[in-house]
Amino acid sequence: MPAANSTPATALRCPQCKQVGLRRSRRRHGDSLWHRLLFSAYRCRACSARSWRFDIGRFMVVTVSAAVVASLAAVIAVGIGGGLGLHESDASSTDPALAKATTAEPHDAMRSDAPKDLHLAAYPDLPRRAAQGEAQAQSSLALAYLKGQGTTKNLRLARQWAEKAALQGHAEGQYLLGSMYMDGSGVLQDFQTALMWFEKAAHQNHAEAQYRLGLMYYNGYGVGMEKSKAYFWFNLAAAQGQRDATAARDRLLPLLTPEQIAEAQRKGLAWRPSGSKP
Repeated sequence: MPAANSTPATALRCPQCKQVGLRRSRRRHGDSLWHRLLFSAYRCRACSARSWRFDIGRFMVVTVSAAVVASLAAVIAVGIGGGLGLHESDASSTDPALAKATTAEPHDAMRSDAPKDLHLAAYPDLPRRAAQGEAQAQSSLALAYLKGQGTTKNLRLARQWAEKAALQGHAEGQYLLGSMYMDGSGVLQDFQTALMWFEKAAHQNHAEAQYRLGLMYYNGYGVGMEKSKAYFWFNLAAAQGQRDATAARDRLLPLLTPEQIAEAQRKGLAWRPSGSKP
């Protein structure tokens, strides 16, 4: 390898005639890429011989540039490589990793015989039962008004009945009310209020509420962004067969450290739901 360029050109010695006194030479078309990148060309003032000297300055520039390019390539690969991120459009509903995803359809979590698509005409006694203060009927009536099934769609009445059920501690009513605040449907959009109602329902083991709560922690809606908590709630919902939560949990895994995963799973095993209200 030619000697490193550490002295002024006028003090360098020509490798051919051994005379002191070189001058910088222009690059030529036939010069190799290796020489162009890492060496400086010189020409002897006495014999006109052309020679190369290793240029530490060029070497540093090339090294730093290569490191920057490698870093950018890694970032791009991570971004393309796969929906690394849970965006709400990917994993969720309403907003996480996951733009907007399909929201879980509300249903009455407290009644195994309550259909997800509740048609009010099939349950003519619901208004009476709801008016008498039955939380389950209030939630079902809220759902009917929310979806316009067997009656005219009425978001104001949907919110009213969902709120009555929610205030009695009914998990489905809490979930419905949280969903309305999350989506800004019939009420002003309010993430913190949505979070409050989702938490209440999630602690009663309401799978859809657990899933939506996970999305809120993932996206930082109404609360600080905490991916380990998002995993915790996705995992609980997935254990109940909530398919969107299963997909969201699995897509979130690469974003967590082994320690975060282990801690969230430990908390999941120790978690117990609070008492559900009939």
